Amino acid sequence: MDRDGITCESPDFTAYSVSYMLCKRNGVSVEGFSFERLPESYAGMDARALRAEGVIRDVAGSISADMNRLFAAQEKRRRRTEMTRRDKEGALCSMRSVWSR
Repeated sequence: MDRDGITCESPDFTAYSVSYMLCKRNGVSVEGFSFERLPESYAGMDARALRAEGVIRDVAGSISADMNRLFAAQEKRRRRTEMTRRDKEGALCSMRSVWSR
């Protein structure tokens, strides 16, 4: 499978591994993951060789970057909304003080 310049011999295993990495990075429990059975192309590799493979890391990095962009945009909207709400409350308080005179 080839997508966006990333070639995967075992897309199911790659997706499973990427989901593990993303959960681990973001503090989500990974206790349900099991890597007891590996695809043939990975079966003879040790942990260091798997990490050097790069495809899984590249996919996880790409998804993480997309997630970070989305989270940053959400945070920016949340702050903007909060500031607008505070500005409106401040204006309302000012109007009340003028009316009470």
